[in-house]
Amino acid sequence: MYREKGKRMIAVRGIILILLILLSAVLVSCTKDDPKETEEPKAIESVELTTDQLRLAIGEKFTLKVKVNPDGAAYSTVLWN
Repeated sequence: MYREKGKRMIAVRGIILILLILLSAVLVSCTKDDPKETEEPKAIESVELTTDQLRLAIGEKFTLKVKVNPDGAAYSTVLWN
């Protein structure tokens, strides 16, 4: 009877140790060492278009491209209306 109880105690201690190791791994991985998480979002400083003037004949097509500065600026998606 005492041997069974001792084996159970060892098993319980092993499970607790494994759970503590997993918990510490989760806590360490959740630290804010990643600079992307701690930096303020970059404000948009300028918007550049491929051209400021263009003449097209009827039926002609042109793709207007946009670049938002600086790279990595927050809200850099451009919607055309």
